[in-house]
Amino acid sequence: MTERGIRFFLFLMLIAPFAGCAAVAPSLVQKPLSDAQIETILSRIHEQDERVFSFYRMGRVLAKQRLWEQEAHVLIAGTKAPFRMKVELTHPWGQPIAHILILDKRLEVLSYGEKTIYVSPFPTKALSRFFPGWLNEDLIWAAFRGYPNLPPDARVASLKALQINVFNEKGNEIETLRFSQGLQPEEMFFQEAGVSLLFSDFREEMGIRYAQRVRMRHEEDGKNLTLDSGKVVFNKTIPPQVFVLEKPRGFKTVYLD
Repeated sequence: MTERGIRFFLFLMLIAPFAGCAAVAPSLVQKPLSDAQIETILSRIHEQDERVFSFYRMGRVLAKQRLWEQEAHVLIAGTKAPFRMKVELTHPWGQPIAHILILDKRLEVLSYGEKTIYVSPFPTKALSRFFPGWLNEDLIWAAFRGYPNLPPDARVASLKALQINVFNEKGNEIETLRFSQGLQPEEMFFQEAGVSLLFSDFREEMGIRYAQRVRMRHEEDGKNLTLDSGKVVFNKTIPPQVFVLEKPRGFKTVYLD
């Protein structure tokens, strides 16, 4: 064997172990989650869901749709049982934009710019005027609490790597959860609403994990809303008067289907 041939042979011997690893790695990455990993994730989600019964969340929101965007300060108060949610949106210079109240399966939106109070049964598509897509209790709670949730009787499977698929009793897929390599929740997609929740910048307080940043994205119209929290307070008693919408004099009321 010539000197050149010997060098080439040695080169092949050196790279062979790495070539073997490269061939094996993709198959490992593409492997769905194991039963043990799914059980760990479900246990973590249910545990976190049980830890929170109320919250206050303060920060800012940035709403985008194609070339349009608007930033606002936001204050959110919510309770899980009964489900109640109050959202107050304010311009950075202090002028109110809108107050949104969900209470007793009823939605009320007070729009200051339009001097109008919109009233509708809840859940409804009426919130798409202010948020991406069609929103229900589970989606709103997950977004504002800052952590994914699951129906108590959810049927799940892992069809792809780092992903859990959620099915209803008819076998139709209703949600998809995607995770990081460390099994941290990164995205939750609701099929019926066509809305994705993207979770990032996780924090932990008294055993409660939550995403400091949550982005809501509607797949069809490209509408995005990013919630950045300045402060989050969990499990404090929220006075009933918080869940009241003060109706300014002279505002008209519009009832929506």
